[in-house]
Amino acid sequence: MKQIDVYKNYFFNFGQNFPKQNMSKTDNITFGEYIRTLRENANLPLRKVAAELNIDTSTLSKIEKNERNANEQIIEGISRIFQINKSERKVRFFAIR
Repeated sequence: MKQIDVYKNYFFNFGQNFPKQNMSKTDNITFGEYIRTLRENANLPLRKVAAELNIDTSTLSKIEKNERNANEQIIEGISRIFQINKSERKVRFFAIR
């Protein structure tokens, strides 16, 4: 995944201080809603997260609205940006399948 230098330090520094998410495995939200909640809790605009993922803003918006599925590359990028561990990511992603 291509890293955009302008945001690289922003996400790295932000990630260092990012609080652990308090979303239990029993939360009844979709994967898209989960991504949107993470982004909004971090006060990050859609365009910055989309740029970090190297995708169009409209693509990320559709993923958040559950109008489009996220591929493995996007899921990995979201995990990196929001520091989600592998087991939590699997629970969130596969719980809606």
